[in-house]
Amino acid sequence: MEYSVLPSGAPAAPRALLIHGFATCSRQSWEGTGWVRKLHRAGIDVILMDLPYHGREFQQDHGGNLADDSDQNVRSVHLDDENLLQATVRGMVQVLDEAADSLGNPQHPVHLIGFSAGARMAYEFAALLPHRTASLCLGGLPQHDELPQVRAYLQGASSEQTGESAKSSGPDGFLALQNIIDSSIISNVGLRQFAEEMPSLSFDPHSRTVQSPVLLVNGTEDTIAPSTAWLAEPLRDHGIDVHEVQLIGRDHVNALTSGQFKKACIDWMSSHKPTD
Repeated sequence: MEYSVLPSGAPAAPRALLIHGFATCSRQSWEGTGWVRKLHRAGIDVILMDLPYHGREFQQDHGGNLADDSDQNVRSVHLDDENLLQATVRGMVQVLDEAADSLGNPQHPVHLIGFSAGARMAYEFAALLPHRTASLCLGGLPQHDELPQVRAYLQGASSEQTGESAKSSGPDGFLALQNIIDSSIISNVGLRQFAEEMPSLSFDPHSRTVQSPVLLVNGTEDTIAPSTAWLAEPLRDHGIDVHEVQLIGRDHVNALTSGQFKKACIDWMSSHKPTD
């Protein structure tokens, strides 16, 4: 699992750990869409993390040449657990510990910004380590687990066969997911490894809850994650501070380019500053 630390240069800056979604990478999701620039302007240090099997080793050149082995800022942590979800959370802890050393900052709780599968990783981290989480900004978090359809598609099942089993997000959601896979910068080898080793990404929000304030964001045209109510209502029942934002006309691909999304996250982090 790879990561990079991008300081803002601001004194005593808060920190945000950004976790991208399935079939993309941190530079494509966060740097290419202006997130790093916006967060730096807000005086926030940025830690970019690539999901397992999504780092430079598994990236292909789709015209943008994102896989640059000469990038000396990229570091890595080794994951050695069979449960990839739990191993990823432990890897996130190591990333934050190493980032704190390089930034010269104490280990204050960190803001987590995740999208899609990255939002699921952020949620799991916050559920297990509430004392290390200042706030959550979760975009495009699907209610249902799409990994069975992903595995079938990557193993060569036809679109019709895979679509028939796509009972979670429905045929429109599966089609959007298929398009993401087909245009992905990540090799099929990496995508298959991730899909095969990652356990189910679905969870019961009534029993799997967090303590940190949560911002939930989704696009009105997002067929993969069409709703935030399934998570917002149980969290509110547990007394969690929750706010929902809808991005008009945005889908699961272009949500990250939204200025409204960036501003909502920055405002959320600013209003929920970490305490010692």
